[in-house]
Amino acid sequence: MGEDSLRDLPRWHRPKDLIAKCWLAVFQRPGVGIDLSGLEAAIPGLTPRVKWVNAPQVDVASNDLRRRVRAGESIRYLVPDNVRELINRYELY
Repeated sequence: MGEDSLRDLPRWHRPKDLIAKCWLAVFQRPGVGIDLSGLEAAIPGLTPRVKWVNAPQVDVASNDLRRRVRAGESIRYLVPDNVRELINRYELY
């Protein structure tokens, strides 16, 4: 998930259940700051479940990708080719 999604995790449905069942691989996003201690206070046990992914920061949000697909705009170079092909094949979004 993107760092912005982690920031919003307390507003998700049953976030405590989510972190009890999985690790969260989190990509940093340009311009997004995280108050991890505040998130930990809201969702106890979160911090050890977060694994930061060391990757180039990309300013692409999933909601923008879905909007582009619905509008018939290209998402080439924004997602891997095999992901783009699956989205097209199964008419996702």
